Amino acid sequence: MKFVKTACPMDCYDSCSIVAEVDSNETLVRIEGNDRHPITEGRLCGKGYKLLDRYRSDRRILWPMKKVDGKWQRITWEEVLKEIANEVQLAIRTYGPLSIMHTYDYGSSGILKLATDRFFRMLGGFTDVTGSLCWAAGITAQEYDFGQAQSNDPEDIAQHAKHIVVWGRNVSVTNMHMVKYIRQAKKRGATLVVINPLKTDLDASADLIIRPKPGTDGILALAVCNELISNGRYDQSFVNQYTVGFDKFKDHVAAYDVTRAMDLCGITKNEVAYLTNIYADGPTSTLLGIGMQRYRNGGNTIRAIDALGAISGNIGMAGGGVNYAQREVADMVDWDHLTQRDKTVPVREFSRVTQAREILDADPPIDVLFISRTNLVAQVPNASLTRQALQKVRVKILLESFMTQTADEVDYILPATTFFEEEDVMLISMWSSYLAYANQVVPPSGEARPDWMIFRDLARELQLGDELEISPEQLIKEIFEPLHKKGGSIATCKSEGFIRLPIHSVAYHNKVFATSSGKIELYSERAKQDGHSPMAEPDFLQFENDRNFPYKLLTVHPRKQENSQFPLDQDPLQYPIVEIAPQLAKKHGVSELDKIWVETEVGRLRCEVKVVNEMRADVVKIEQGFTFGMLNVNLLTETISSDFGRGSAQYDMNCRLVNEKEKQGMNDKEKVGDAIK
Repeated sequence: MKFVKTACPMDCYDSCSIVAEVDSNETLVRIEGNDRHPITEGRLCGKGYKLLDRYRSDRRILWPMKKVDGKWQRITWEEVLKEIANEVQLAIRTYGPLSIMHTYDYGSSGILKLATDRFFRMLGGFTDVTGSLCWAAGITAQEYDFGQAQSNDPEDIAQHAKHIVVWGRNVSVTNMHMVKYIRQAKKRGATLVVINPLKTDLDASADLIIRPKPGTDGILALAVCNELISNGRYDQSFVNQYTVGFDKFKDHVAAYDVTRAMDLCGITKNEVAYLTNIYADGPTSTLLGIGMQRYRNGGNTIRAIDALGAISGNIGMAGGGVNYAQREVADMVDWDHLTQRDKTVPVREFSRVTQAREILDADPPIDVLFISRTNLVAQVPNASLTRQALQKVRVKILLESFMTQTADEVDYILPATTFFEEEDVMLISMWSSYLAYANQVVPPSGEARPDWMIFRDLARELQLGDELEISPEQLIKEIFEPLHKKGGSIATCKSEGFIRLPIHSVAYHNKVFATSSGKIELYSERAKQDGHSPMAEPDFLQFENDRNFPYKLLTVHPRKQENSQFPLDQDPLQYPIVEIAPQLAKKHGVSELDKIWVETEVGRLRCEVKVVNEMRADVVKIEQGFTFGMLNVNLLTETISSDFGRGSAQYDMNCRLVNEKEKQGMNDKEKVGDAIK
């Protein structure tokens, strides 16, 4: 037996280090967490253990496939590369290089996946995707406020926080290893506040639970700012030394009084008072989730909470921080060398959120589309529109391991390796200061190839250049030169499976910020130049009630799988689970396990009811990840953009519930779900 250190490729906070056991026949026997890793301590989540099942699955695509007359046929690598090369050349001759598009996301987080950008730049130009379905509005918000999004280490929070506010993050589902640090802080006597319209696993441990109306968190934060300022409880010394724009901000937040917050947020006066007290009595650590910035006012929401952390003096101190992301991790990489984006070629950018509409309207048209690291149809809002866009593209090529809903729409499937079968580094800039190395564990199965190799071979067929004639180990060494200059070692990361990066445990510990002023900008000229309010300013208009669609639909991260993962063990008869409060169940005459229709302006799904106590009665929850035939949760969502960063506002969806009894006489197609427009 041998033991190989690798790392989880899923795009989540924790980035677990893994030890894989391989027998003498090069067979992968089992996986466990790396017990030497200080953060994860040998524990994997259920999603992580499923990675072995995915690798072994007999449903994996292991050979190149071509769709002929609507049916899939096996094809050789030599044939498929030649055919795709001919299609690329035809598209460029006819429409130019911008007719070639690459759309991708982060279903696999290996850093070498981004080396594929080199291929598209060798073409002389292409259409790329930008923005994020995940966290772009919040990242941009913290760039306006702090210059860069940084976070205190979890160990620091556990040791020094007097109060912890978990704001919009279901920690045990999306960031399970943070739970132990919260428990350590609680054992030491720290106060825990959970702010979330939905029930979370941490509720039982919380000293206070606040359930604001979805999308109103920024209003709540500014109301607390108002209380701190009007009662002279803000940190005047910190504000004077380390912020700019306070006088304007003070006048601005005067409109956000407690009465208004109570009305708009659906909270109580005592809850505002409690938050005011703990922010005035730091160190207070705020753990932000990404759900809060998935609204049209999402970036402004994060800016409001940033401001709360700043005026209370909880920035740049042990046990404090407004902890949204850890972008210092990304500073360890030479991104220009990795992607060669410093080479000037024409690049047209489509938003990940609105790419379907942009494909439909494109001029020149998208003629050849490459898709990698994403189940596009299941992940992008408005699945029906995504399918329309794909159907308009003449040639579609997918790098994939399973027959997903996106695979149903393409012309070629190129079998991609799993992370067990390739070498890479998992760089996650969401939480901790650790970097994880993924050594290759076993040879590729069948004829699967790593992404970079597929595009290297296509570049050879097109006789483009040698930019992808790379050794993964050598390229990894080259792109981590910034890490080496800071005293880190990628060689140590490879041998140990992980390293702690040379990053201070306290974000902004030196009180120097990467803004134009070098201070926290409560009033941001950069935001103003970008066409936004210079101060956090949530839009009240969206909080008006919609009589036709009275409930807010939250399509949250799934507990048992990542968003892009093909569900291997899903019961084909299973309906998506809709969670509703007892008051809603009673109002609509349904009980646990009954079926009910969830309808939006975009589409509808027939769901199975789960009644959940302690969630708001104006909120409906469905997890992402459900797929069945042509159906998925994004039949219900629309391509709405957030205020900053070309992010997704997919939580800004209203819905209604319709009892099955009101749906009698439907045809067969309507008995599961469909698109309305």
